[in-house]
Amino acid sequence: MRRLTDNIGYDGDPSWSPDGTRIAFTSNGEIHAMNADGSGITRLTVDPASECCASWSPDGSRLVFVSGRGRNFNIWVMNSDGSQEEMLNRTLVYDGDPSWSRQ
Repeated sequence: MRRLTDNIGYDGDPSWSPDGTRIAFTSNGEIHAMNADGSGITRLTVDPASECCASWSPDGSRLVFVSGRGRNFNIWVMNSDGSQEEMLNRTLVYDGDPSWSRQ
């Protein structure tokens, strides 16, 4: 076992890309991605809301995640480089832990 991050705050909710070369994770309320060896850490979301639980699409091109933007936690999707964020639902309850279907 080897530690990949060196953050004083919270790092968690890891999700491996389908090809095994990248890991998306939550760090201090934002979504980040890095190479499988811990190098190349990139912050993908930049929002004062708390975000978590990223999951890769089967082809690795997109990530689905939960964001507390606004008043509720809803499901969002973005490109794997952090561009083109889009909210998928708007509910008054917590929506969490999204994942992709392989079909």
